Amino acid sequence: MTAKAAVLFVDDYEAMRNFVKMVLERSDYRCTTAANSAEARRCLAEQTFDVAVVDVTMPGESGLALAKSIRTDYPNTAVLMATAIDDLRVADAALKAGAYGYLVKPFEANQLLINLAGVLDRRRLEREAQQQRKELERVS
Repeated sequence: MTAKAAVLFVDDYEAMRNFVKMVLERSDYRCTTAANSAEARRCLAEQTFDVAVVDVTMPGESGLALAKSIRTDYPNTAVLMATAIDDLRVADAALKAGAYGYLVKPFEANQLLINLAGVLDRRRLEREAQQQRKELERVS
């Protein structure tokens, strides 16, 4: 069986990185982890990811700043925010930063997998619509 998608998980807590990596790999995702934004940027420069799951609050550069950067520099990588901050203002800021969703920690494995599937499905639909627009432009 081939891997479903490539996921970059960015969180400063090692236990969370290990948990997510285990969950995703057991579900046939390819998972790379990073402990901070700088490490995530190195990973993004070295390989292609379908989704980046990014913690909002990390030492150094915030996850929101990283999310904005990913949307600009890696537009084919969808962003899902993960945070312990259950606050509508933070969720709104995450969506304005380009995130496709907002996952509140601690989360269960199924919550992660369901959110990830939703993000990937939305990206697939966006790509199909974009391809259809290009095809219509070509035919016109």
